[in-house]
Amino acid sequence: MAKTKTIVVQSDTVGQEDCITAPQMKDFWRMVGDGTINRRRFQGFLGSPSKFEPETVTIARATNTLGSSKVLTVAKVAEVWGMSIPADVPIRYSEEDLRQAAAENKAGADWRLVYFTGQSLREQYAKRGDNTKNQPCFYKSWDWWLKSEQDEWANQKPAFGYYLIDFRGRFGRTSWDAQNGEIAKLGSDFLRTHEAVIVEVAMSFFMATGERLLKDFYHWGPSLASGGGRVLVGRFGDDGLGVGRYGPVYGDRAYLRVCLSRKFRS
Repeated sequence: MAKTKTIVVQSDTVGQEDCITAPQMKDFWRMVGDGTINRRRFQGFLGSPSKFEPETVTIARATNTLGSSKVLTVAKVAEVWGMSIPADVPIRYSEEDLRQAAAENKAGADWRLVYFTGQSLREQYAKRGDNTKNQPCFYKSWDWWLKSEQDEWANQKPAFGYYLIDFRGRFGRTSWDAQNGEIAKLGSDFLRTHEAVIVEVAMSFFMATGERLLKDFYHWGPSLASGGGRVLVGRFGDDGLGVGRYGPVYGDRAYLRVCLSRKFRS
């Protein structure tokens, strides 16, 4: 097992309190480089380098890492949905999570950090409806999920907060069950994102920037519809965003994909 390298900052009797670990130095200089270290943190480092710990990830640091086009803040989301939400919402991911996402984006992924308000699909429908003259909206012809027998999953309200989601869409042309196997290979940090989160985020981006996510594919979510089939959402065009369902054992559709999200760190 590799030992952590340390840098001695005093030449007198050296105890553990006199040493700075390599990760501490790396975090410090990264914060200096991206301009997110404040005076208090800088003075604290000078006064006691070995006690330096990076603060919780901030929006400024997330934007610097991912790029402004990949981040949608709680303030902007509250504005486009007409809601009142406290601005001091923690980002429950590490800097390493964001750096990994940024690196994957350079290779073709589409990781985004965006605030989700906690609305169920039904609540979102109540606000956006299915009138194509009022964009964004839901696809009118698919109204099966508005019936009472679908209440259990359609009224679910996932946890609110900042989500790190890859909108590239993975694992097409295979079954829902096989997709689960592919997700498991990635490790315990990743999961199939709830449909309510995906839909709200897609609509938030459209209202904030005019960008349409999920234009040519569906995200196959975790919810089980009454009567069978796993819920899918997407194909977000001028005629609205569709909410459908498809049997989990079938795997012949390239447009049935998965938008992964990272699990919260805390």
